[in-house]
Amino acid sequence: MASILHPLGVDPEFAQSVLEPETGLDHPAAARMVRRLNELRFPNARVRELGRRIVHQRHVAFWFKLTFRSDEAGEELIAVLVDPLTEESVPLPPLDGAADFTPEQSSGTYAVERLYRQACRHVSMVAEARSGPYQEAARARLARELDRIADYYRGLREEALESVAQQWRRQEAIRNRLRLRRSLTGSLTAPAGEDDSGEDSSAAASAFEARIRRVLDELAADQKRRIEEMRRNYQVRAEATLAGAALLWVPRVELRYKMLGPSRREAVFYYDPLREQCVDLRCEACDRPMREVYLCEAGELICSRCFGPCRACGRPVCRSCAQGECHLCGALLCGRCESRCPLSATALGTLDVCPACRELVCGSCAAMARFLAG
Repeated sequence: MASILHPLGVDPEFAQSVLEPETGLDHPAAARMVRRLNELRFPNARVRELGRRIVHQRHVAFWFKLTFRSDEAGEELIAVLVDPLTEESVPLPPLDGAADFTPEQSSGTYAVERLYRQACRHVSMVAEARSGPYQEAARARLARELDRIADYYRGLREEALESVAQQWRRQEAIRNRLRLRRSLTGSLTAPAGEDDSGEDSSAAASAFEARIRRVLDELAADQKRRIEEMRRNYQVRAEATLAGAALLWVPRVELRYKMLGPSRREAVFYYDPLREQCVDLRCEACDRPMREVYLCEAGELICSRCFGPCRACGRPVCRSCAQGECHLCGALLCGRCESRCPLSATALGTLDVCPACRELVCGSCAAMARFLAG
């Protein structure tokens, strides 16, 4: 498998702009990094940067040939980049200026099976998103073919009915001649060798109608079969074939921060200039990516959804380290404050309640419980 270095990895101005911002160099990728970092918020902690460095992390790039098949075929080349750190798949950015690269201490070929599956999921979503124009074009061609088939079978029906009608007219002419001859000769029976058309005209009409129905049914069944075959033929199918793969070494900026707040914490995370985001700055309670970072009393970095001061005493806690929550409003409780619900001694079991809900609700509940207990 080929091993290449991303163009930013061989760009000295990018490295100098990131590591020595005081030089005043304004590399576009470094400027975007500064903007993204300035968007981070640490509402309940003081933050100081301890240092940064550029590291090259190994990614896997896959190239797929995506074929859309129906009555016609169309092909596209899809390039996918998979990050082993987060296992996220993104479109492969342009690699103009990339260089061949082999680390001095190579750890061997990365096991890419799991990353390949992630890339296949990405290609599947791309195929679904890009199939629209092919489906629209196929539907337009199908509509034209269905109109053509309808005209074709309309002509067949008219031709078949005309043939049957001609036979009926010939038979009717024969019967009319026989009736005329009988009326002129006064004979009650037809001459030898000729059918007596007068005695079974209703049966002949029934046979004629049955033949018409049989012809129409056969044509309708054949038309239905042709239409179903045509719909299958014009249905768009996407097929992806792996065309190539390579290891891509991507430069990332490792950032070390010291945080002082309800607790002390040093955090290390990476900025990815390709995706223009901090790839592993995620909530340690729910694993969501964060731009607003809270530091809880236990030292965890958590998002605004998982953070909340104890409703009783105000200590900063998160859902993973909180000892309980109010069974009425769901507010977090640190466990050090008195939060026992007055009804905890009943069959309801141990319940916690915040001070606000205790004041609003618990008095009435306790009175009702005493009333019911007699």
